[in-house]
Amino acid sequence: MKENPLNQQSVIKADLISGKYLEILSKDYVKNVSFVPFFGCFAQQNPLAYYAFNKLFLSFNFKNIIEIGTFDGGMSVMFSLLVHNSNAGAREGEGDCDNNYKFKSGQFERVPKNFHTFDVKIHNPHAIDTIELLGGHFHKEDCFENEQKIADIIKEDGRTLLLCDGGDKKREINTFSKYLKNGDIIMGHDYFESEKELETYKDEWSHPQLCYEDVKDCFDKEGITSINKGVFQPAYWLCGIKL
Repeated sequence: MKENPLNQQSVIKADLISGKYLEILSKDYVKNVSFVPFFGCFAQQNPLAYYAFNKLFLSFNFKNIIEIGTFDGGMSVMFSLLVHNSNAGAREGEGDCDNNYKFKSGQFERVPKNFHTFDVKIHNPHAIDTIELLGGHFHKEDCFENEQKIADIIKEDGRTLLLCDGGDKKREINTFSKYLKNGDIIMGHDYFESEKELETYKDEWSHPQLCYEDVKDCFDKEGITSINKGVFQPAYWLCGIKL
């Protein structure tokens, strides 16, 4: 009987301090764990995505996160939990609240304050309930038919993170990148740097949908620069900042 690669010891070489390129030494590991749940909520994510986003949130302070493409909601629940924690300041006068806890709770100020996720249908009602319970906002709406609504959120004061993970990532990036403010970050999922790389790894990732040529013109036009390649490309995400 062939052993499941999930039960094998798969080696990931990662420099967690400097964020150098995360090298996956076991292709079977990536191929068979492309759908990693977030504590019980299904998510179509490479396991490295959770590390990559945590690193992003330690580096940037966002006011709004906008996700296009909720699907089963695993990542949406994670972002909603960040919103929930951003409102969890130190509760003085309760129990044995000490100065150490007050310091730790102060770190939540760097966590996003608002999360909006858009999808044309509800795939997982339980996830939607959890998103809203934690303070996120689910919009059962077509992003292109509600372009101005999303644009208005992006234009609000404070840094925005826009995640393009719907059914047409190329169109999503090309449509909404023009609304970004300086310092805002835009991302696209199921990403490979080049068509050649996409072809090489298509057997390891089941939904390759985006490469740099798809967004190069709009990135050049809008002054968007790719960042954190070494952290996000192994997780199949494009990450760009408007300068």
